[in-house]
Amino acid sequence: MSEPRRKTILHISDLHFGRLQDNVVEKLLEFIHNPDHEKIDVVVISGDLTQRARSNQFIAAAEFLKQVKRPVIAVPGNHDVPLYNLLKRFIRPFRGFNKYISPVAAHFYEDREIFIHGIKTNNIFRVAKGRVSLTEVGLLELSFQNPEAKTKLRVLVGHHPVFESLLISSTKTKKLLQRVLNLKPHLYLFGHDHQSRAQWLDEKEMTTPILVGAGTGTSSRLRQEANSVNLITWDPINYVISVKVFVFEADKQAFAMASEKRFQLSSL
Repeated sequence: MSEPRRKTILHISDLHFGRLQDNVVEKLLEFIHNPDHEKIDVVVISGDLTQRARSNQFIAAAEFLKQVKRPVIAVPGNHDVPLYNLLKRFIRPFRGFNKYISPVAAHFYEDREIFIHGIKTNNIFRVAKGRVSLTEVGLLELSFQNPEAKTKLRVLVGHHPVFESLLISSTKTKKLLQRVLNLKPHLYLFGHDHQSRAQWLDEKEMTTPILVGAGTGTSSRLRQEANSVNLITWDPINYVISVKVFVFEADKQAFAMASEKRFQLSSL
């Protein structure tokens, strides 16, 4: 059997179709398919594909995904459920996402080296605040029962930075998050804040999952950071994860590497 192969994940978040930055979508597609950097194995989008969960915005986002010539994983963000139509938000919050995005993007990806699972972190009562539900935790536990998952890099994808809730949330929420931690994921990819970052769950103890936040990939809703994406590489021979942040430089009309962090795992 051949040695495990190095893998590359492109992590994008908060596209916000309906409020885009001019030309950035086209340049992002060029970046994805650029033969000059390491080939991307899978593209992960951690929510907020639309600005207001409108059909035309979902259609535009789906057209973008169809142009991505890589496997795509996508999860809904708080902007992907209706905000002002309370009936739709409570009765069918994911109708638009399921109708337009699910046919062109999966919630799960697996190959010989990596195991990626998307989770919904939406809170339909308080749309800006995320949570992990009992249903989603149950689905995760079923998925992670796969014995092969224990031999691969295990990646979770959600929209909200839910693990920050470990310090401030209710006992029920902490218990649900602990059940997720018991599955021993190595990475949790998220967005929501439009700020790129990468850190251990516990920086002092260097405990996983490594929390990787992405900035906004294409939106004009910038928060003290230009449009950016994360290029994550996994070296399964040396157990090293690299997180590179690529920032869009308007003067060059291209994404350029701005920073890199490396994380050493002891084992899987």
